[in-house]
Amino acid sequence: MSLDVVTAIIASLGLGGLVGTILQSFMSNRNKVFEDAFSKKAERYKAIMILMWTSLDPKSELRHLKFFRSDIQNTETLRRELKLELYNMMLYAGDNVMRSFKQFVKKPNHKNYAKVALEMRKDLYGKRTNIDFDEIKIEL
Repeated sequence: MSLDVVTAIIASLGLGGLVGTILQSFMSNRNKVFEDAFSKKAERYKAIMILMWTSLDPKSELRHLKFFRSDIQNTETLRRELKLELYNMMLYAGDNVMRSFKQFVKKPNHKNYAKVALEMRKDLYGKRTNIDFDEIKIEL
């Protein structure tokens, strides 16, 4: 082998290693951004589900919510918070989540609650289901 061939091989291996390191760094940063976004979205969805649950039976549930959200004192502030969450969703939620949540805000009931929850599940995990709220509802 000539010196030119050996030099070319050594140079290409060095350049390949550099390109590989750059790509690995890029992919690592991209995965971190995705993980952070996913985590924040899941956290927001959980908080919204608590607000929705409270709105289904405010007489009973509002006192529990006040422990974590002292700013929500009554059904009117709860309703305003739900409306605000709808508009905040524009930053992170999937279209079907926003559509179903809008229906819940307009008409809070267990059926609409389940629709929102299932759309959130699809948005977060890609899981689809045919389950209906009546199948999991527990009467106390």
